[in-house]
Amino acid sequence: MGLSAQNPQGERPKPPVSGTPTTGQRPPGANPNANPNGQRPPGANPNGQRPAPAIPGVNTANAATGGSKLSGVIVDSLSGKPVEFANIVLYRKTDNQLMDGTATDEKGKFSLQGVANGVYKMELSFLGFNTKYLDNIRIDKEQKMDLGNVKLGPSAKNLAEVTVTGDKS
Repeated sequence: MGLSAQNPQGERPKPPVSGTPTTGQRPPGANPNANPNGQRPPGANPNGQRPAPAIPGVNTANAATGGSKLSGVIVDSLSGKPVEFANIVLYRKTDNQLMDGTATDEKGKFSLQGVANGVYKMELSFLGFNTKYLDNIRIDKEQKMDLGNVKLGPSAKNLAEVTVTGDKS
């Protein structure tokens, strides 16, 4: 331990007297998850709740912040069965700005909450299906719009015949 102007003899600092916290220490019984200085970190929710986790690929700064809701069910156009985990992306029509996104649940259902007034286009996609676009979706104040069953058609990419041969070792 080196010498300093505050501690010229090189002695170890004495521990604080019980009940008198120093900077960065919590008093006995304090919440261990709380900020030691009693301040909330920047962007913290004042009621102590953690913010919702970010969705990869969605710019939450542009997320819609209205009172409307868009919902629907994605189904396979041939079988009529729900398409699980299909991607739904909402773009602002005027400038193609990404506004929100989600995925369908195991029943093919999706819901976008808090959509602001405006005109949007929606992209619906899933591996093995043709991407579908819904254009000119107009949202008005506090509207609940159910798009019903939206059918995705299978992509028709046929592969050429393949012959597999092998040599016996």
